[in-house]
Amino acid sequence: MRYSGLQRMDAVLKKHESGLLEGAPLWNHWNDVVGPAVAKKAQPLSFRGGVLWVTVETAAWMQELQYLTETIMDGLNRACGRSLVTEIRFRQGHVVPIRTREKRRSSDLASERPVAPETAGKIRQEVGKVKDAELRGLLERFWMRAASRSAEDGDG
Repeated sequence: MRYSGLQRMDAVLKKHESGLLEGAPLWNHWNDVVGPAVAKKAQPLSFRGGVLWVTVETAAWMQELQYLTETIMDGLNRACGRSLVTEIRFRQGHVVPIRTREKRRSSDLASERPVAPETAGKIRQEVGKVKDAELRGLLERFWMRAASRSAEDGDG
């Protein structure tokens, strides 16, 4: 059986209700909390049960960030308005920096096509079930962008 994007989104929303996406705001605040120099060398990878896993480019940076763990945790929790992160663990790997809204390239926007009104309505209806406004906005932009690109590829 093939599932549509909206069926998959419904599964994601159910996970949200169980708290699996409670750390989503961490990605929004990471670059501001750690600053541009650290953000180029380290990015969040996953979050579960209060533990934030961070990918770090080199062993030297990983060691440096070990010393800053408490400061980073405090900054993220303060930025999120609640105590989400209780522990930070690091692993070495390839770092892909999170682009901020201001740095989006015009080529990224040009590749997006208008979403059919009925699809947009379904997306807004499903995403409207999310209580957290910030997460709701992120999910709506994600699914609108995915639907736009799917329409471009002929899948939608």
